[in-house]
Amino acid sequence: MPTVPPVTQEPDEYTPVYWDGDLPSPEGLYGKAIHDSKTPADQRHEATQLFDFLHTSDGECNHDILCNMKSPAPFLIQVPHTNKVRFICGIAPYRGDPFSSQPTSNVEGKLLGLLHEPAIAGETPTVAELPEELLHLHEVTLSAKLEAYLEQNKDDDGTPWFKESHVKATFKLPSAMPCPAYLAYDAFMDDIAAPILWERIKVEEASEQCTELFHGIKAFLMAANTKHNKGKGTVAIPTHSFTQRANHHGSKRWQ
Repeated sequence: MPTVPPVTQEPDEYTPVYWDGDLPSPEGLYGKAIHDSKTPADQRHEATQLFDFLHTSDGECNHDILCNMKSPAPFLIQVPHTNKVRFICGIAPYRGDPFSSQPTSNVEGKLLGLLHEPAIAGETPTVAELPEELLHLHEVTLSAKLEAYLEQNKDDDGTPWFKESHVKATFKLPSAMPCPAYLAYDAFMDDIAAPILWERIKVEEASEQCTELFHGIKAFLMAANTKHNKGKGTVAIPTHSFTQRANHHGSKRWQ
């Protein structure tokens, strides 16, 4: 079973249907910090390393690579009950001070992430508690024909969804996908429709040598654009990750 749709030929020139053709500029603190410290090539290299790590971990993740990163890396996640995605960054298990005399934190060892941009510099970011299996590969159903579907439905009001009954392909994906931030700086601030970001990736892959990474991101976005039946394979994460915040003060720092 493939982990991403197979690469069969060089990407053809693609004309976007929903995307206006302009890549977003960084506006928030996270986006600007990444933009100022990492070139697009650096971002692609980092995302490729994380992508390769996920696809060689055989479903079990050693989170040391996340804990030892010099700065938080952005991952795409699906916004619950929508075909939209956004960035979450700083994904890592919480590790308290082993020499502290304080009681062990209730989030010790749990996977946490920075979910929303702080409104101002110095403000405590929103920290979400994430499912332990967030980065584990699992079977997901998706369509491999989003390009034709977008063209056929370009006059629809809003971006179209796939219905799972029309989807036959199955691939292995995590529920959070590494992605170069420059392709979606706006996803730090807003929820972005999956087809729009898919089109950005489709255009970008024609000029950059990150084929496996870009195919993985496109597969993730196609899965996010599919209305899955309850209990079926999906990249969605539990709604409570967006509503239930990690409540230990120590977890609100990037370690």
